[in-house]
Amino acid sequence: MALSTQGAYAVICARIASLLHISGGSARQMLDRQAAQAGVRTAAERLDFARAQLASLQEQYGIHGKRPPIAQLLDETATNPSPLPEEE
Repeated sequence: MALSTQGAYAVICARIASLLHISGGSARQMLDRQAAQAGVRTAAERLDFARAQLASLQEQYGIHGKRPPIAQLLDETATNPSPLPEEE
């Protein structure tokens, strides 16, 4: 059974969210904003755009092992936690 265009777009958003360590809603907003800036109008064009974005992000972060910015921030925070405020 094939997914609808909307379902396929949601799956791509979820995969991008997982790859970038962000929420699904944030991934969808990011894709929607980038698609609008690129002048994408139809649902089919938006799906193709999302697939291209996913492929680009997989190449950048998935295959080469580079960590996305939020993951790098989390790693740094875990390694160097902020000192606790002194107790009163």
